Amino acid sequence: MAKRDPGKTSLSVRIDTALVERARTIARDLAGKPHYLTIARLVEESLTEAVRRYEALDDDSAPGRMRPSRNTIPHR
Repeated sequence: MAKRDPGKTSLSVRIDTALVERARTIARDLAGKPHYLTIARLVEESLTEAVRRYEALDDDSAPGRMRPSRNTIPHR
């Protein structure tokens, strides 16, 4: 088993089955040289890009420091 990176956290989500299958196919097809793509890397790169796009929508805040939502529901 690979050693876990202490700087990373696991995340469990439910997403569309067809999207998962597409991601698996891409990761399988690009697993070797020169890409060495994994599902984890695909998800991390995609999430990073999506977060950057949403941060850019918040004109009044520096990246990574978005204002809390007015409709924030506390986690239980």
